[in-house]
Amino acid sequence: MTTNKVWTRGGVALVGFLTVAVAGCGDVHNIPVDETSKDLAAAVCTKAYDCCSMEQLMNNMDLTGTTEAECEQQSADNFRGMLQGVQFSVDKKRSVYLADKVDACLATLRGSDCGTLNMTNHLSGVPNCDGFASPLVKLGGACNNDYECIDSWCKQPPEGTFGDGTCTAFSTTDTPCLDDHQVRCAPGWICDKGRDMCVHLGDIGESCVNAYDCKTLTCTSAPQASQMICAAAPPPGPMCFYESGCAAAGGRPGPVTIVLLTLFSAIAIARARRSRSLQR
Repeated sequence: MTTNKVWTRGGVALVGFLTVAVAGCGDVHNIPVDETSKDLAAAVCTKAYDCCSMEQLMNNMDLTGTTEAECEQQSADNFRGMLQGVQFSVDKKRSVYLADKVDACLATLRGSDCGTLNMTNHLSGVPNCDGFASPLVKLGGACNNDYECIDSWCKQPPEGTFGDGTCTAFSTTDTPCLDDHQVRCAPGWICDKGRDMCVHLGDIGESCVNAYDCKTLTCTSAPQASQMICAAAPPPGPMCFYESGCAAAGGRPGPVTIVLLTLFSAIAIARARRSRSLQR
């Protein structure tokens, strides 16, 4: 188990994410990126190689690799990049890093059986692993990631331009939505690509035209009736919680974050080359 560490900033002790949760522990400024990345990767990959078939893992091979050791290395690199992006966001005062959520996610991964974890095919669907950042940016404010926006999403600047995005309201009307760079349907709504509009998702028993009208994504003929209604979804097939890669921070990285992560990668490569040259 990783040893707890204490960082000091301005005379205030900042306790590492593996310490016992206390009031305000989620409001951490200096994220222990390397330690957190390794611990998350170890917890994820141990369970993934225990709970998932190799065929399922190959659907996310960029992170799972072909062995548990490769999974830990590649997943740690992915978590490191994600957390570096969150650190940039925290420094810009656009989000708050939730160390207590990392604690809770790790506890869930380590303490859950395969049946509990494999109720989803992505890590962010595991209880307590849905996001490690809380938004601070109000509607109309500057952003780089969706997770920075309060009850909204981060609309990026026009293609070919560089700069911040803008926290933009979700659409809750029959709005054209095929271009998700311009419009995002609100929670409880979905983009019906066939009709090119945001449509409200119906509960079981409500009338529907097709699957996109239903929360269960299942629209079928009503018994002894001519109309179509939303019905319970059929049982899913076998799933693996690490079968698809979804960012734990939530949202997609903006252009500034991508530039920063590219810079971090370049520095890491340069250090590795320098280290190899010194060993010769």
